[in-house]
Amino acid sequence: MTGLRVIFVVHSVITLAAAMVLVIYPSFIPGTVDIKIGQQQNLLCYFLAAAELSIAYLSFLQEFKRP
Repeated sequence: MTGLRVIFVVHSVITLAAAMVLVIYPSFIPGTVDIKIGQQQNLLCYFLAAAELSIAYLSFLQEFKRP
């Protein structure tokens, strides 16, 4: 496995983990930098989680498309 492939796999795993945290506990990641998220703003976290999932998928897909 080359260095670039390792980077793609590690990136997809970390991004997938961040997306799962945003879906399960939406106020955790914004709370680490003292941003208070109420129940009304959870939709923003879900949108960010959807973007993270798509980025993780594209990064993971890139691993298998390389010859």
